[in-house]
Amino acid sequence: MSSEAAGLGSFQPAEKQGAAVHPRSSCHPSQLVYVYDLPPQFNNGLIDSNECAERWYWAHPRNACIAYSSEHWGIGPPLRDEKFSALGSDPRLWADTGQHALELIYHHYMMNLYPCRTTNPQSAAAFYVPLYAGIQFHIHTSKECPETENCPQPPTLLRLGWEFDEWLRRLPYVERNGGRDHFLAMGFVTNFGVLDSTCCSSGLLNTPVTKDMTIIGIEPIVNHLDRQVNVPYPTAFHPVSLADHNTHQALIQASHRPILVSFAGSLDRTWGLDSGRQLRAALKEQCDARAKLCKLLDCNKECTIADQFELYMSSTFCLQPPGDSPTRRGIFDALQAGCIPVIFSYESVPYPEFLPADVKQYAVFIPKDDVIDLGSDVIELLERLPVAEILAKRQFIARLLPRLVYRNVNRTLHAVETTTGGNGNRRVLLGWESAYEVAIEAALRKIRDRLQ
Repeated sequence: MSSEAAGLGSFQPAEKQGAAVHPRSSCHPSQLVYVYDLPPQFNNGLIDSNECAERWYWAHPRNACIAYSSEHWGIGPPLRDEKFSALGSDPRLWADTGQHALELIYHHYMMNLYPCRTTNPQSAAAFYVPLYAGIQFHIHTSKECPETENCPQPPTLLRLGWEFDEWLRRLPYVERNGGRDHFLAMGFVTNFGVLDSTCCSSGLLNTPVTKDMTIIGIEPIVNHLDRQVNVPYPTAFHPVSLADHNTHQALIQASHRPILVSFAGSLDRTWGLDSGRQLRAALKEQCDARAKLCKLLDCNKECTIADQFELYMSSTFCLQPPGDSPTRRGIFDALQAGCIPVIFSYESVPYPEFLPADVKQYAVFIPKDDVIDLGSDVIELLERLPVAEILAKRQFIARLLPRLVYRNVNRTLHAVETTTGGNGNRRVLLGWESAYEVAIEAALRKIRDRLQ
């Protein structure tokens, strides 16, 4: 298939998208990253098109075409809920961020804020590929699966994989190291990108060209552990400055917490992991029996981000059972509210670059089988924890927070330009290391290791 027939257009260097990029003088050559300018059908084309609204899933429970749009830099529109102010938090730090927004927000970060981005591919130590593999999987399978009359031949995801490989092979860089010096982000569980491409599954991360690329993702899969950096889910909290963090850390440590334990999420699930459904049912039964100590926020119905933040700010412990998969965004929602997560599987926290191996430093671990099979009383176990241990965990969580959240790229750029009168380096970072910086450093380190 020729590139003209596939509608791939002509290659444009990334610098043509905007102002010239000048890496900071402090950048080491091993930190220089070239960002591909992909044709829109590989990333934001579907999200920013009229076709997006036709996908039924994306209109529920909110309009994800807006939440994920380029207009809002991937983090979603601002949340204007007065409850944030009432709780003592700056409403400007909150946005309606989708839990699968990773591909979009890393794209905007690498294009606009990464300090060592280069527009000279010859000098690059690594290449960032802004392929929205997870978004493509979700949009196309929602329309074409199950494989009935809606399934085209070849399936759209298979065709996109062919076209993407052809596009990259037109350039000399991917062949330089067999793709091992390339990396990308995956906003869904990695498993959704490494299967065969059909109308119901995707292999966009496992094509002949992409199969050796490093993945920045929210949840790994066993056969691809060697090429993945596991990163936090994006939450709705997006600070700009170190002062934002200091204020937030003080807020969550001083918060009055009259609720011993809480849970926010779907309670009567008919989908997801079997163990997750069984565990949620057992936890609901225990909470219903101890309603004075345990509060449930049922998100089968709409519950706002401010409602969840209020609940977590009022709770000492937050239950985090698995759902569709072992990992859960709620763990990071809880941490940012200073609520100690209660986890039931070590698979729920596969984040060695961000969280310590000793889970007891920031969470409570109770094996799920103890609850499901042995009837362990979770609330009684939590009641018995010493106050000193609880305070130590909360203080540790507060120190962790800066590296777990994703800064607001747009507002960060605006703050830099305002501070410097428009004459400063637009890629100067404002005094703290966010999840972006931790993840990119880890990805570049993994690339170097894999090239040896």
